[in-house]
Amino acid sequence: MDRLGAAHGMELGFVFDRLETPDAVAMGGPDGPQSLADAMHRAWVSFVVDGDPGWEPWSVRRPVQAFDADGGHIDYAPRQNELDGLPRG
Repeated sequence: MDRLGAAHGMELGFVFDRLETPDAVAMGGPDGPQSLADAMHRAWVSFVVDGDPGWEPWSVRRPVQAFDADGGHIDYAPRQNELDGLPRG
């Protein structure tokens, strides 16, 4: 399990709130955080139903929803330090 890291498809058990399925357990282990599944599933359903996942739209502030075991939070301008290090011109 630990060798997969953030593998493609690992999010599906969280998106569909189906952490107990064999595929979700095989990808992420038996202890996927339910709070993460609750937050991610709620965001996807909200986006499908009314076009709003529950956080502010993209803007010059560059908000990015980060999902984590606590449910998630907004990061503003993530990786700005990496962009600042790129040559300009």
